[in-house]
Amino acid sequence: LLDPDRLQALGITPGQVVQALSASALNLPLGSLNAEERRLVYTLRATPARAEEVAGLLVDPGRGLRVRDVARVEERAEEASSLNRVNGRPAVLLAVLKTPDSNAVAVADGVRRTLARTALPPGYRAEVALDTTRFIRAAVVDTVKEAFLAALAVSLVVLLFLGKLNSVFSVILAIPITLSGAILLFGVLGFTYNLISLLALTVAVGIVVDDSIVVAENIDRYRRAGLGLKEAVLKGASEVSAAVAAATLSLLAVFLPISFLPGLIGQIFQQFGLGMAAAIAVSWLEALLFLTVRLAYFPDPDPPSFREALKAALLLPKDLAWAYRRGFRTALGLLLGLAVAFLLSRQGPPYLLLLVLYPALLGLGRYLGRFLLDLSGALARHLHEGVEGGLKRLTELYARALRGVLARPWGALGLAFLLFLSLFPILPRIPFNFTPRADTGVLTATLLLPKDTPLLVADRAARILEAYLLAQPAVSRVVTTVGASATGGVQVSDPSRVQMQIVLRPKGERPDIFRLAERFAEEGKALLKGFPGADLRVLAQTGPSPGDADLQFFLTSPDRALLERRAEEIARH
Repeated sequence: LLDPDRLQALGITPGQVVQALSASALNLPLGSLNAEERRLVYTLRATPARAEEVAGLLVDPGRGLRVRDVARVEERAEEASSLNRVNGRPAVLLAVLKTPDSNAVAVADGVRRTLARTALPPGYRAEVALDTTRFIRAAVVDTVKEAFLAALAVSLVVLLFLGKLNSVFSVILAIPITLSGAILLFGVLGFTYNLISLLALTVAVGIVVDDSIVVAENIDRYRRAGLGLKEAVLKGASEVSAAVAAATLSLLAVFLPISFLPGLIGQIFQQFGLGMAAAIAVSWLEALLFLTVRLAYFPDPDPPSFREALKAALLLPKDLAWAYRRGFRTALGLLLGLAVAFLLSRQGPPYLLLLVLYPALLGLGRYLGRFLLDLSGALARHLHEGVEGGLKRLTELYARALRGVLARPWGALGLAFLLFLSLFPILPRIPFNFTPRADTGVLTATLLLPKDTPLLVADRAARILEAYLLAQPAVSRVVTTVGASATGGVQVSDPSRVQMQIVLRPKGERPDIFRLAERFAEEGKALLKGFPGADLRVLAQTGPSPGDADLQFFLTSPDRALLERRAEEIARH
């Protein structure tokens, strides 16, 4: 604080004091160093850190006058320009940004481990307020789960239509073999496991078995006609090879162009298109080469009936006799015996006495394995026969219906033409979005007050809204920032703006996120009626990065009147 009387008495101007303060803040560039993809800039800085050091700075070296001779230097807390809270408690928010080539989930896990090892003073606690990788983790888990469910559904369909366990196993084995083509391509091209690449693997699960099903079914038809294994494979596979090739090429013609779409869309869906194309190409090779070899050299007997399967329940004495006579001396029996002996020795030498029971265990295992296999085969046969009967009746019904349709062709053609015409009134009414509506469990609430609103008034409005949200059963955490906003990626002070990130409870414990957004916005506006000009927006976060809206504009102009005029024109359009 400058003393005007002292300045006048000593003949010192305020500019000299400012010059002395500026000269004390030394900031000299020393150079730069390029390290990989980063450029490190080094500077030499020497700035007074305490009030005593500032007071001791020379203003007039000739007379030895210092800042303390013409001013009073005090240390005061800087006036707050923004406030942060987590669930209503004051907080210091630290944002962790990953580098472009790093793994977001790995970075988040590393931050959590670091926080667990960090010791803070008593009364302080560090916690993760917002974790954008929640969306990524949930999406990846759901995608992997859907992939396994798809594989299970495909296995059931193949079992119902083929009916033989060996054929079913041979077709199901096509799934991991064909998916390996996409995975190898990901490794060669440097792709990562993400939502797009995992989606390609999930979709491929239901497509890559098509060729194998066609080939296996045609081979099975010739087996039932009495041909041998190799003869049935040669005749059955050769008959459908052209159709399988045509189907594969048609799918490649659909998915390959997706990889070469221009712009941002092409970059996003490149992994999807290439992954699908690789899996489909390998599925063609699998159906005509690998599958045929398996079906030609592995026997596939007809499954037993339930009566024949139940007879296997009476073979326990026979299996026990086989195990004690020669079962434990076979190659597989000796190998399993060594494994059992090793496990028992790790428990202690006395447990090795239990090896005398090993032949009984071997016989029991053979008995249970054969019984369960026969029972599974009987069940598969029963289901297959039921499906075959239903398909036969459906085929007969379709033939009768088709005969009637062919007698009146104009009715079918007219219906098809009406379906085509229905596209024109419906298609323009379907909205376009870059991303689909998704329940990520995070809401973004933005409160905009008049520009002349001081920080304390904005904080009072934020506390009202904060208390309302924390009282909702569906809300788990509320992260509040009063007086700060991001403009073009730069954090700037804006006392009239309040930003809230609302983390919701799991989906099963709350209503739909979009209904919650509408309700919070409506009830929140009612609570803020005492703040004229308050504008509350509550939006569902549809991706890993929060935002106020799907599309944002930033306008800059040296002329305020022109800026306001252009902003109004954009708002009208």
